[in-house]
Amino acid sequence: MGTTNTYTISLWFKRSGLGTTQRLFTPFEATENDQEGIYFGSDDTLNMKKSGSGGVATSSGVFRDTSGWYHLCFQNDAGAAEYWINGVSQGTTTGFPASAAGAGRFGNKVGGSEYFDGLMSYIIYSDGTAYAPTVFGSTDSDTGEWVINTAPTVTYGSQGFFILKNGNSVTDQSGEGNDATISGAGLTQTEDCPD
Repeated sequence: MGTTNTYTISLWFKRSGLGTTQRLFTPFEATENDQEGIYFGSDDTLNMKKSGSGGVATSSGVFRDTSGWYHLCFQNDAGAAEYWINGVSQGTTTGFPASAAGAGRFGNKVGGSEYFDGLMSYIIYSDGTAYAPTVFGSTDSDTGEWVINTAPTVTYGSQGFFILKNGNSVTDQSGEGNDATISGAGLTQTEDCPD
């Protein structure tokens, strides 16, 4: 990820295991015990943490549905951070640090812990632009469900990327050439996807 204080992360996820601390992403890694990011607590709330002595913005609800896809949109706009699930704001904070070049992680934190148990798809990182969740999804007028926009119009920036686009490839689909690296056991492709 680029060293920037303004960026957006959009990703679709489906939970499998519940009741443990699981990391969706960590945009900046200072040390193993001092990281900001978005993670599920063992009580299945979703939390946005600032690093160091920064606070935690915890969702008012829990996320225990293992049958449906959720959409996470995280926005850091010059230090003012907010995160949404399916278009509904879950919390805000100020003074959120900039991301650091090459330091982003999805599905775990530094030190190889807090692994996400589930599926992820359509991961987009926009370097330098703060986008609303409505760029990546919308509410279906018939069903009332949040549905994916499979071709969002975004500016990726020099460090931006689009990976896991309906498959297990971490080759960047944005045109920026910022491929991801897989660590651990690797990825398994599934026919289950959010579109």
